[in-house]
Formats: sequence, structure tokens, C-alpha cells
Amino acid sequence: MKAVVMAAGKGTRMEPLTCTRPKPMLPVANRPFLTHVLDEFLGIVSEAIIVIHPEDTKTPTLGAAYKAIALSYIVQEKQLGTGHALLCARDVITDRFLLVNGDNLFSHDDITTICSLETGLLASYKTDLSAYGALISKGKYLQEIREKSVSGPGYSNAGLYILTPDIFSFTPSLSPRGEYELTDMLNAYGKKKPLTIVSAKEQHYSITYPWDLLEVNQYLLNKIKESAIEANVKGPVAIEGVVIIGKGTEIDAFATVKGPCVIGINCKLGPQTYIRPYTSVGDECIINCEVKNSILYNNAKSTHSSSHLLDSIIGENTNIGANTITANLRHDGQNVLSEVKGKLIDTGLKKFGAIIGDDVHTGIGTGIRPGRKLWHGTTTLEHEVVTKDKH
Repeated sequence: MKAVVMAAGKGTRMEPLTCTRPKPMLPVANRPFLTHVLDEFLGIVSEAIIVIHPEDTKTPTLGAAYKAIALSYIVQEKQLGTGHALLCARDVITDRFLLVNGDNLFSHDDITTICSLETGLLASYKTDLSAYGALISKGKYLQEIREKSVSGPGYSNAGLYILTPDIFSFTPSLSPRGEYELTDMLNAYGKKKPLTIVSAKEQHYSITYPWDLLEVNQYLLNKIKESAIEANVKGPVAIEGVVIIGKGTEIDAFATVKGPCVIGINCKLGPQTYIRPYTSVGDECIINCEVKNSILYNNAKSTHSSSHLLDSIIGENTNIGANTITANLRHDGQNVLSEVKGKLIDTGLKKFGAIIGDDVHTGIGTGIRPGRKLWHGTTTLEHEVVTKDKH
């Protein structure tokens, strides 16, 4: 079976992390998110057709195959919506196929269930449907998907479909926001061909905002059942829980590493390193401080024991100055807010630190308030307090 993976969105709500890479290629648990999506396809999908943005040069680096799945790429030349993304694959689909967004991670079991249907889609129960596409059904079949117009509890569209090539005959009109909407195609398709609604048995994940990456990271690290430590350990080191540490990594005496966590290759962990659970450290990083529930991309450096990186995402080639602290808790105990496209968004988290892009340098004594962002290439002065996003 073929799968179409829609991965051409710009991911503006994930900025600054997506300023330097497409959203499906954001590393989580030290691998691109898209590879975790493909892992769940194994044994079900023989070929994945990935629809990408014309400026995306990173996704094709996955090559012509991922494990047992053949990969091919289609460029969506104009960003005209999810319906248009699907239509880009029209010439290469001749049979039933799986359809999924490249920023959604579903379980292998739910994918198997969907693929056992002739046609259908996955539903997810929500206590409040107002922010989702509500599924209006007749019996077990779809009548309509209503986008963000239904409040109260019910089932939403999860974003996983099994369809036939007939879907391509329902070319939608441009929506008020100037896009061809996939939901319009599905609504028209469902009136001609029964679309069976199946409720998800397991939790699924969508990376819409930067803090979603931390939730997915926790989920993926919890799936690791056995430690694999290939590091050069120089003296007494405290290692607890399930820990993955790559080749060429050096750990100095008196460092502490608590799993679940994953640490890449050719890293250096100094004697004051304290890696706390649910942390992913990329390749060639240098750490000598406390890191908790965070994601560090390749070649990130925080070499001073006075720094604390808490509930944060640290970009590639970033240098964290001495005594830099990512504050992760509001004094009033309320959820942390973070600005997205000019609006403050409730992260839903009591503890959430900073989002730091690639090639950032922080000066000594930098304090970053919860939920703030440092855009790629920015710097801070010594003892600067980051009270709003820094571009």
C-alpha cells in the first residue's frame, strides 16, 4: 500500500525552529519527527510519497528508502492548502492509499485498523470541539466535517484516512482563505462513497507548537525499554534509568545522567553535568550544567555548571553563556503563555522554559522568562533578562 504524507507546510506556528528546517524534520528523541511517523508505517506501507515545499532541501536527504519503505518526493509548487497538497499526488495514486499529515504521529495499531477498511478516517474524542474539525455522522459513516464550529464534547477529525483514487474527482473551490481545503474534498467524497469513522484506540500526537515537541519527546523516550551505552566513561558516573548514549561521547567523572534520555555521538559531558529525565541531547554537544526535560539539537554547547536549561528547546550550533537560566515556572502558578504570530497562546503547561533557535549566543547571566523565544542568530548581553521574544 502507498501512503501520501503531506509535509509542505511552512510551520509558522513552530517558529523559530522552522526558520531553518521544515517542521517534519524537526528532531525529536534525536531523529527527525518524520522518521518516527514512518516507523509506524512499517509492515503496512510499501511506499511513502512525501509532498514537500519547494524550498525544502532537508526532507529529500532521507533518500530513496527508509528501512523497508520506498520514498519519493513531490514538490507542491504553490502553497494552496491541504486539498491542493493531496491533488499534487494524483498522477501517482492508482489504488487505495493512506493519507496523513507529516506533523501527525499515529500508532501502528490505529494505522492497521484504518487500513483494514475500504475507506474511512480516524476519530479522536475531545471534551471541547471548538478548536477542531467536528465529525458529524450517521451511524458509523461520515456525513460532514465541520471546522471549528461545534462546541462541547464529541469526536474530531484526527487526520488519518484510507481513501480510493475517486477522491481526486472532487476538486474543491477556493475557500475564503484562498486555499483548496481537504475537508471540502472529504465532505463531497463522503456523500458519494461511505467513509467509515473509527475511534482511535491509542493517543496520537500533532506537532503544532514548539512545546508539542516536548510531549512527543517524552512519549518516544518512554518507548525505549533497554539502555545502550557506548560512551567513554572516565571514572565514577551516576547513570540511572533507561539511557541511550552514542559512540564517541565522553563522560567525565561525577557527572549524573538519569533516564529516560538519549545522548548522541561525539558529545562531551563535563563533571558538573546533570542530565535529568526526558532529555534528548543531539550529536557533538558539550554539556556541563543541569538539563531537564529538554531537547538540545546538534552542536549545542552549555559548558558552565552555573547554567540551568529547564523544559526548553535549544537550537543547533547554539552557545549558552555562563549562568544562563531558562525560567520555567510563573510566580502566580498559572499556565505559561507563549507568543505565536503576534498572539499569546496558552501552552497548557505549568512548567515550560525557552524556545531558542539555531546559532544563538547568550551572554553570561542571561535570564529567560517562561515561554519566551530567541530567534535564530540572535544574541543576548551579559545579565540581560529576556522578557519578550527576541528577533
